[in-house]
Amino acid sequence: MNPERKIEADKIHILNIRTLKGNIDAASEANTDKIAGHQFNFKLTTGINPADKVVGLQLLVNISAVDKDNKPLNIQGSYTHEMLFQVDNLEEFIENNNSGNLIDAGLGSTLISIIYSTVRGIICTRTQGTSLGQVVLPVIDPKRLMNVVEKKEEKAK
Repeated sequence: MNPERKIEADKIHILNIRTLKGNIDAASEANTDKIAGHQFNFKLTTGINPADKVVGLQLLVNISAVDKDNKPLNIQGSYTHEMLFQVDNLEEFIENNNSGNLIDAGLGSTLISIIYSTVRGIICTRTQGTSLGQVVLPVIDPKRLMNVVEKKEEKAK
């Protein structure tokens, strides 16, 4: 991360937000009254199109309900969301390495924070009144999600 690069919020535009998948599975014998919390697993996929100054993120969130002893119940959920960003000054944040173009950690963290907080609200709303119970994603460091990134091939025009 280059400290001389400054993120300018007005140069970041959200082009699209899509729910690609949303699913809740509960076994018929599952007792929703025993839900005391949730465990989470995340997968983040990224794509970059430098020519159009577009960055795409897909966030997969797997959720498992647990009881008061933190034992898994037979109730799970899975949600995949995609967000496309246009970054007016994207070229300032692209770093080249042997595996291709990467986004500067500062910009990456900012974009991940945006998708994660947006997905938190979507999942909270969509799980209210379901067998999974109302799910609120925990507050986490965006760098934690950066460690589970799967990079898609960049698309250049």
